Amino acid sequence: MDESEVELGLLEDDDVEMEEDEPMEELPEEKVEEEEEIDIDAENEEDELESSNLQELLETGVNELEDPIREFREKAVQASSYDITPTVAIPMATSINACAFTSGLRWLFTGGEDGYIRKYDFAASVNGQLPLTVAQKHPFVDTIVNAGVLLNYFTNGYEVDKPSPVYSLAVHTQGLWALSGVNNGDIIMYSTRHQEGYPITSLKKHTAPVSILTLHSEERSVLSGSWDRDVHLWDLETGNVKATFSADSGQVSHIQYRPVPGTITGTESDDMESLFGSPVSRSPCESLFGEEEAKQKDEEKEPLSKDDKNQVTVSNDENTPEKQEEGNVFYSLYIDGILALWDQRQPNVISKYPVPKGVPPWAMSASWAVDGNSIFVGRRNGIVEEFNVHGPKEPVRVLRMPANSGPVSAVCPTPNGRYLVTGSYDNVRLYDLQKTSGINFLIISGHHGGLVSTIFTEPSCRFMISASGNRGWEGTTTEALLGYVINSNP
Repeated sequence: MDESEVELGLLEDDDVEMEEDEPMEELPEEKVEEEEEIDIDAENEEDELESSNLQELLETGVNELEDPIREFREKAVQASSYDITPTVAIPMATSINACAFTSGLRWLFTGGEDGYIRKYDFAASVNGQLPLTVAQKHPFVDTIVNAGVLLNYFTNGYEVDKPSPVYSLAVHTQGLWALSGVNNGDIIMYSTRHQEGYPITSLKKHTAPVSILTLHSEERSVLSGSWDRDVHLWDLETGNVKATFSADSGQVSHIQYRPVPGTITGTESDDMESLFGSPVSRSPCESLFGEEEAKQKDEEKEPLSKDDKNQVTVSNDENTPEKQEEGNVFYSLYIDGILALWDQRQPNVISKYPVPKGVPPWAMSASWAVDGNSIFVGRRNGIVEEFNVHGPKEPVRVLRMPANSGPVSAVCPTPNGRYLVTGSYDNVRLYDLQKTSGINFLIISGHHGGLVSTIFTEPSCRFMISASGNRGWEGTTTEALLGYVINSNP
C-alpha cells in the first residue's frame, strides 16, 4: 500500500469521526438574543415582584421572618409561673459592683472593686464550653456546673498600675464601646470590639465616683449618677452635659428610664397611663397639676387663626402624651432612701417621695413595674415598697421578706407583671404580687450570704443574672456572679 492510499484512508477515518462528533445546529443570532431578552425580562419581573412584596411588608409593618426574641418574650408575658434554675457561676476575688450586657446577652461585662473590667462570652458559658472545677463547685448548688468563658479584661482609669474601682458600667448593644466611671468623677469611654480597653474619650463633670450609668434606648445620650449627689444627662455625640438634675438628697444609687408600651422591654397594656394625663385627656398636665390648673392652661392658649389652621398638618399620634414621654421620664434613687421622679426636658423634679416613718433611710436599688405605673424600692429592713406615680407619695403596698433575710439590695419584675425578683442578703426570691395569704414567695437557689448588686433578666426572659457586690457601700459579698436559665410555664 502506497503513501497516497494511507493518507486517503486517514482522511476517510477523520471524516467519519467528524460526522459522529458533529455539533448541533447553532441557532441564529437573532433567536439567541430574543431568548436572552426573555430571560432578562423574567428576572426583572421577579425582582419587581420581590420589591413590591417587600414594600407591602414595610407599609403594613409585617415581617415574614419570625423574631425569636419576641416569641420568647410573648411566651414569658403570658406565663403563669417560671422555673428559674442556676447553671453558671463566675467566681471572682473581688466585689462585683456593676454589670452590663450587649444585645441578647452575647457578651457580659463586669466591673469590680479591684479596678478591672472583664468581658465574658455568656452564650458559651451557658452552653457549658468551660466546666467548673471540683474546688469551684464546692460552695454552689448541684445544678451549677458551668464556668464563665473569659474573653478579655482591662484596667479601669488612667493609670494601669493603680486602676480605679468600677462602680458603674454601660455598654453599647452591639458591643462597640463601654462607659465606666472612675474615682475622680470622670466617665471614660472604652473601645470594646477593636483595640479592647483603649480609652476613646472621657466625660468630665462629676466631682466624686460615678455610681450608676443608664443609657438611653437610642444610645445617643446617657444618664449618670454620682456620689456628688447630682444626675447629669450627657450628649454622647458632643460629650457635653445637656441637663443637670439635683434633688438635694444623698448619693445617687440607681437610675432607670420609664418603660414604654409596645417596646420589647415594656408591655402593650392599655393600663399604661401617661404621667401628664391619659391619651384622651385634653390637657397634658391633668394628672400632675390638677384639673383646675390644666383648664387654666388650656384657656391661656390663643385660638388659631385661619392662616394657622391652614398650616396645621395631621400626624400619626406623634404628639400624644405617651409619645412625648418616650425616653424622657426616669427616676433617681438615693442611698438615703429618697426617690425622685424626673422629666429630662425640664430641670425641676416632678415628684419626690420621702422615706416613710419607721423605715431606715437606706436604698440601693429600685425598678419600674412592667406597666410603668409604679416603682418598687428595696429597703434595709427587709421590705419592698411600691409607689404609684399617679397616687399619693406614700407607698401603696409593702412586701415583707422574712425577719432575718437582711436588706433588699436588688429588685427586678418579671415580664408578666405577677412576680418580683428580690435580692436579699440571705437569698434571691420570686415574690408573688397577686397572692394575698400564706407564703408569698419562692426561694431561687444559688445565692446565699451577701449583698446583691445586680439582678437582670434579658429581653426574651430566657436567662437571668445575679451578682454580689456592695457597690462601694458597707456590706459583705459572695464575690460571685450566677447565671440562671428561665423556663416559662403556660
